[in-house]
Amino acid sequence: PIATVIDNAVANGITWFNAAGNSAGGVSAAFEGSYWRGNWMDTNTNGWMNFSSTEELLPFYCGFSNGVRWSDWSASRTDYDVYVFDDALAISLKTSSLNDQGAGADPLEMFNSTYSCSPGELDYLAINLYSAGGGTSGDVLEFMMNGTGIKYWQNAYSGSGPASDTASSGGLSIGAIDPPLGTTIAPYSAWGPTNDGRTKPDLSAAACVDSFTVLPCMNGTSAATPVTAGAAALILDAGLATTPSQLKTYLLDNATTDRGAAGADNVYGEGELILISCEASPWFTPIGDVDCDGWTSGDEETIGTDPNDPCANTPAANDEADDRWPPDFDDNKTINIVDVLKLKPVFGSPSTRHDLNASGGNINIVDVLKLKPVFGMSCV
Repeated sequence: PIATVIDNAVANGITWFNAAGNSAGGVSAAFEGSYWRGNWMDTNTNGWMNFSSTEELLPFYCGFSNGVRWSDWSASRTDYDVYVFDDALAISLKTSSLNDQGAGADPLEMFNSTYSCSPGELDYLAINLYSAGGGTSGDVLEFMMNGTGIKYWQNAYSGSGPASDTASSGGLSIGAIDPPLGTTIAPYSAWGPTNDGRTKPDLSAAACVDSFTVLPCMNGTSAATPVTAGAAALILDAGLATTPSQLKTYLLDNATTDRGAAGADNVYGEGELILISCEASPWFTPIGDVDCDGWTSGDEETIGTDPNDPCANTPAANDEADDRWPPDFDDNKTINIVDVLKLKPVFGSPSTRHDLNASGGNINIVDVLKLKPVFGMSCV
């Protein structure tokens, strides 16, 4: 199974980046989305799935298909068979998939290997109940294409496809921001949650970026995914993470800007991938300085300030819970003589909070000199 492939890759130090898929759609066009989902329904008890009270055929446009999947993984699972017809009268059969779930086959029916069609061609899906197994109650069936429309489509759960639904500590599902300089999720970018209720995608990144080989641009979640992998490579090169789980955590906690609903959601994930640039900082920023405040994340962890936030949230003097910028001892967002004088009572003695050199030793002249480059400056 693909989950085992991902787990093996992560166990060997590889971070897995997977496109969330292009199965979502807008909110108005009848055939725009590429994902259908529904409970087993057979209104006239003839053994064929009803996609509405009267329709036993589901129209969809030709393209790559992820097939039909359902939720019964029990020992006595339901056995459904899938048929694709060329016409709305179900006369001309194009292909079918008839796996034997009663004999232990997974609850999946795939037909891509035997399915061919022309772009823009309309085909019709039919699902037959071959054997009820332990019963059809509670069976949730899914049909997913990749960017070509299905009647009765929906966005929710469209990002729950193979690999995109990974639960691996070192695996991520990536949605698409399109246009790339905007802040809005692409209309095709698949949504969560997964079938077991987890948020997907994990994050979203720019798609439809300039390309020499694909014109006018390369879009899709398959374009956003290598953008994220490239950002991850920079993070690894900066020494900010070393393992797949650390890299995933860093990306989600330190390299995303919240979009859409507040907090993680099933459209954007944690938010849009944006790596902080320290180029505009008025002071020197060393490698490993996540929040661009002049101190590396490792040094800030030693000192006890927040390595992900460069400035006190409120100018409340001496608020220990608001320690963000190492030299700002009184949390007033400006480095001045007051901060210098704060070193006087602890000079020559150990004091973690005042150890601006992160040496672990006594406070000395080196710690005082660390204030010089930022003296008179303010953080924002």
